[in-house]
Amino acid sequence: MNTSIAAYIEVNVICMIVSAIMFFLINQNRTVSFQIKRIMAVCLWILCISDIAAISLRGQMFEGARILIQISNLLYDLMVNVLPFTWMILVFSRIDFKPTKWQWTLFSIPLLLCFVLVVINPFTNVLFSINDKNEYVRGPFLAVNWALLWLYIVGSGIAAGFAVLKAVSPAKKQEYLPLIYFLLFPVIGGIAQMFFYGITAIQVGITLMMVLMTYKDQSDQITRDQLTGTNNRNALNDYVDYLIRRPSSHDMLVAMIDINAFKNINDKLGHDVGDIALADAAELLKEVTAKHKREMFLCRYGGDEFVLVSRNADDATVAELKESIKSASEKFNKNSGKPYEINFSVGCYVGGFGSQEAFSNALQTADAYMYEDKKSYYKKEQQSE
Repeated sequence: MNTSIAAYIEVNVICMIVSAIMFFLINQNRTVSFQIKRIMAVCLWILCISDIAAISLRGQMFEGARILIQISNLLYDLMVNVLPFTWMILVFSRIDFKPTKWQWTLFSIPLLLCFVLVVINPFTNVLFSINDKNEYVRGPFLAVNWALLWLYIVGSGIAAGFAVLKAVSPAKKQEYLPLIYFLLFPVIGGIAQMFFYGITAIQVGITLMMVLMTYKDQSDQITRDQLTGTNNRNALNDYVDYLIRRPSSHDMLVAMIDINAFKNINDKLGHDVGDIALADAAELLKEVTAKHKREMFLCRYGGDEFVLVSRNADDATVAELKESIKSASEKFNKNSGKPYEINFSVGCYVGGFGSQEAFSNALQTADAYMYEDKKSYYKKEQQSE
């Protein structure tokens, strides 16, 4: 076997091994973004296998070789666009961007165009042709296929960039920034492969990007709640320490938020549905905090309880927060079509705290107000029956 072909295959095999490891690591997590990365790992396997087949079969003249060369190259050209499209979906999920139906249609057009080019290529040779020696020859529209790839890569970077600019919280900015600079690896690989024919580089860049993202996600699990994707109590303690080290002359808001009648959801519909309801509740609260101009830190405190902390708060902040949560719940209950409703009881403390002990006292005060709000909720429920 030619030394260059052997090296070509080795690069792809390494990428496949790495993606396989990530696949099984990712398989242990049920969050949406992890499952998207699992799909990316599968697509990367298809890309590498098709690339190995294409380079191994190049110039082979046995019966059926021409068809196999055609299929392997077509799969490669398709996966080259499917992977950036999947990455774009991952970016959208990370920055909490939920495109409308017409936006999804618009975003899907480049991938659909790529699919059309792949389907018609055996009849038109627009992407590539196979010459009499069964060797691959680039076609006139291959550059179009690569342009479609760049649309997704650049578009993902722009979306992440806007999310960084719009983020009020420094923690959110740090969360979104990797979505931009991790793109550097497939960008370098893609440019190298476009201008230096015969090398395999883009899958290396994609593999490095996925490895770094997976490593970051594994690290984030220390401070991230697995079920809801919100911060956990470890992250809360770190954030409170951060606030204590940077005291402010303004009051702080500490809110204790609890899902009403959550036990009924578990008892009547089962714990699996209860987990889904808990994740839905977290999404509602994340949407509420994202819309506020003030920096708001949200964490799952335990069970069906969430804690929210905000700087520079006053009584107007409390009223605005409660109204936003109520409106979001009403909208969800009206439009979700789920077999359960989500309503919250909210208790708030507004003041200062200069130590972890003072914060615990503030949390206890917010908790007491939350239970008063919960009593009022159940009283209204009984009166309406």
